[in-house]
Amino acid sequence: MPLGLGKLKDSLKGEVSNGTSVQPENVAPVAAAANGNGESSNNEALPSYAVNDPLPEPIDGPTAEALSAAFSSLRLSDNPAAFPDTDTCLAHLKLLSTFHVLKEDIGYTDGLFNLWDAKCELLDNRDESLAKMREKRWVLYIARAVERFETWWLNVLCNREVSKRLEGQEMRANVLKFMEFTKRGRVQKWSTSMLPPIGMIVFL
Repeated sequence: MPLGLGKLKDSLKGEVSNGTSVQPENVAPVAAAANGNGESSNNEALPSYAVNDPLPEPIDGPTAEALSAAFSSLRLSDNPAAFPDTDTCLAHLKLLSTFHVLKEDIGYTDGLFNLWDAKCELLDNRDESLAKMREKRWVLYIARAVERFETWWLNVLCNREVSKRLEGQEMRANVLKFMEFTKRGRVQKWSTSMLPPIGMIVFL
């Protein structure tokens, strides 16, 4: 063996003094704690270094199918009570969830209203700029939805009423039919055929 390699080999193996193995100072603590069989000197198992740790146990709860079935069996009265019941609250939460999904779809549609995410990629505050870009898409969508809602209101709902639409010159404090128009209306019973697209229901 070449000169010097033997000493290096002995230094890596450590020296034996009085039957006790002495580890060199340059050996890592984990390596020093393990013997040749890969077991700890104090009989404690080393921590696992598996690449894929086992997934946590799933949390018990209703499935998506069960939730959908619950919504399909809601009992909503034509004459709602003064205080909402459980089914009414569930229907309201479902509607709010629908609005949230609509907002996410609009905000994350790249290129909508000619607003492209690529314009934010080169900026220093990329994440903040992307968030503002998505919010801007939603604001533009709502602004245009207001115009669509007005068109729908005039051409659909107003045609179902027997009363005459008030003109601008009639909207004064001394005009009786303007001051009392809220008392002369009748309760409208909604049907599915009367409902506008989801983007307009936000304003109802």
